[in-house]
Amino acid sequence: MNVRVRLRGSGKLLVEAPESRATTLEGNWYFHPDVVQHLPLAISDRLYSCPGKGICNWVDLETAHGFMNNVAWVYRETLPGYAHINGWFGFYGDEARYYCETSG
Repeated sequence: MNVRVRLRGSGKLLVEAPESRATTLEGNWYFHPDVVQHLPLAISDRLYSCPGKGICNWVDLETAHGFMNNVAWVYRETLPGYAHINGWFGFYGDEARYYCETSG
């Protein structure tokens, strides 16, 4: 099975990964850094503190029309029990600007 993230409207593919390089947690998809490194993503200095998982940086997507802020996030250091998503890029499972789908 493959997991994909596509922009709404255009259907442009942002991320595609085999299930072994993606995982779901609390309704969101997390992708191994190797499968997103080709994307025009910029890890910002903006932080979010999740009481359960730790502190993450927001990630922006550079497009031809500018940046889409807070498209994804990445935990640099997770709290106990969440080490399996440390360094992985999280994308919302339900987002107005993009959507996640599975195939195969």
